[in-house]
Formats: sequence, C-alpha cells, structure tokens
Amino acid sequence: MGGYNEPLVSLKSLMTTEEKYLLWRYELVLTDIFGTPHLVKPDGHVPVNSTILRDKENLSMIGKAKYPGYFV
Repeated sequence: MGGYNEPLVSLKSLMTTEEKYLLWRYELVLTDIFGTPHLVKPDGHVPVNSTILRDKENLSMIGKAKYPGYFV
C-alpha cells in the first residue's frame, strides 16, 4: 500500500539491556519509522530500519510514562 516492504523486528531488539530493565516505566516508546515519529508499545514490532528516539543529553529513551510521577 505505502510502498514499504521490510521485515518486522521486536522493538525490544533495538534496546540495550539496561533499557529492557527499565521498560516497566514506559507505556509507549517514541520510535522513528520511515522518517516519521510514532508511539509504539514496548512489546510491539517495527520495521528493521527503525530507530528509538533518545534524549540528546543522557541518551535515554523518550516515551510516555506508564505510571504518573515517574520522570521518563
């Protein structure tokens, strides 16, 4: 339909081991898919060439917090 035909991988496969341990904090993770930012569930699947968007200062993942009061 959109002209994109790439295999899918688990979003977790794009994360470091430390990020996987902190994944309980996230309801959604901001991911760049074909040049467009998308909010993806942590257990979701994305195209192979996707990247997780990160904070420039401390390189932590950007996303929506699952629990209010936690800074993510």
